[in-house]
Amino acid sequence: MKNLALQIKPENSPTERENSKITRALDDRLLPSEAFEAVGSMLTGYAHKGQADQNYIANFANILTRYPRAVAIKCAHPIDGVVKETQFLPTPADVIDWCEKAARPLREAAAREVRIEAQLKAREEWLASARPQLARKEITYGEFLEHCERTGAKPRPIGAFEPGGYLGPMNG
Repeated sequence: MKNLALQIKPENSPTERENSKITRALDDRLLPSEAFEAVGSMLTGYAHKGQADQNYIANFANILTRYPRAVAIKCAHPIDGVVKETQFLPTPADVIDWCEKAARPLREAAAREVRIEAQLKAREEWLASARPQLARKEITYGEFLEHCERTGAKPRPIGAFEPGGYLGPMNG
């Protein structure tokens, strides 16, 4: 029977920043044509939308292309976007403030991934260098017997019931 359990590495693994969903979301931007459509849908929520000339729309489209796609689309939403916070046609400052507030959690998550990656790298370096492996000195049986003669030690371990053993008499 074929083993169906696959080892799947999460896409947002902090050790592979280039595959992070958050990084991809921060790097994904609207195309200028998409930004113009988004501004058009944003302005449909205002009564005085006819006052917006091409420069006004182009300015907002330019602003939206500077923010992540998800943030720009949320900002341009005709009900829940920047329209929700302004009574009249929004100013560039209104749109920038709204986008900055919406992009902050994405940027904080990306910064957190960078910190985690640095911590994991530092931990790996520390573990590799913190505990150097001591080389055991191996001796021959003859060298062991010579050592026992010099130190007066028995050439074999003490038995449990012998004097000095952990179960034997204590006065030995």
